[in-house]
Amino acid sequence: MLQVKAVARVLGITLDTCRGYVKSLHVTLGVRSQLQAGGGPPAGGCWTTAPARTGTSA
Repeated sequence: MLQVKAVARVLGITLDTCRGYVKSLHVTLGVRSQLQAGGGPPAGGCWTTAPARTGTSA
């Protein structure tokens, strides 16, 4: 698992921006930590998938 600092450096963004993205991912995944995020589906649930897109791609 990459450290937030290393991810920010690789992506060329600030540490604060990267932390904001990580926090947003935690909310989306329903987890409280990077450890939970990398450990499989949320407790008591399973991964959900986004609905399939309709139409053609450009």
